[in-house]
Amino acid sequence: MNSDCSRVDFYSLWPVWPVLGGGPWPFRIVCEFNDPSSSPFVLEGATRESDGSHGDRITSTVHLGLLSVTQKDLSDPSFKEHAAALMGIWVGYDRLTVIRLLLRVAYFQGIRQWSTNDFDLSRKLILKGWMAYSSIPGQNIDDICKTFEPVITNLGWHLQHQDDLAAYNLIPALEWLQSSGRLVGFGRRFAERTEGDESPRKVSLQRHRQTKLIFRADRMTNALLIEYQTFRTARACRKTA
Repeated sequence: MNSDCSRVDFYSLWPVWPVLGGGPWPFRIVCEFNDPSSSPFVLEGATRESDGSHGDRITSTVHLGLLSVTQKDLSDPSFKEHAAALMGIWVGYDRLTVIRLLLRVAYFQGIRQWSTNDFDLSRKLILKGWMAYSSIPGQNIDDICKTFEPVITNLGWHLQHQDDLAAYNLIPALEWLQSSGRLVGFGRRFAERTEGDESPRKVSLQRHRQTKLIFRADRMTNALLIEYQTFRTARACRKTA
């Protein structure tokens, strides 16, 4: 809110999430509340400065701001409708980001380019994706699997009851979850159903896979034969020369 209480600005913390996800102990995050502008803001990442004494010792600066409302604007029904729709879009992305972070899935998307009071809601949004991962064996695997297991289980049951052969493509992932003791309840039952299923659907899928393997083997054999024939021809030419 400005000094004379005539304007209220709304902001999203979306630019802050990549900073928090990029390091567990950020020293400081500075949020700049710029004046409303029709010029686009572009989220290229936070400005970083090494000036701290704790945590990662980095001060990150991010730019916020998406909606500016005056008392006059609030008397305009059209403005209020567009403002609510704009807030709904931003809240949708922010809500999904928070949910994924709570589920320990460090992979999300947000709006990369925007301007204040941009009510062109039919325009395709320019998004920015962000993901964090670890090279330490086992780190975060259990937490991700707790999210992944019910999702792939529910997907498998949908595909199976819709007579979709793609359900059997999930078996390797289910077997991996089961081998590590992470497959429970409906997931275990689904794995048992698909493993013991000798229905025409599964037989057809197995034959399809075998045909693909044979086709790949034939292609490799043909490629080797062509390479061998090329080698013999080149060798014969050298002898003739």
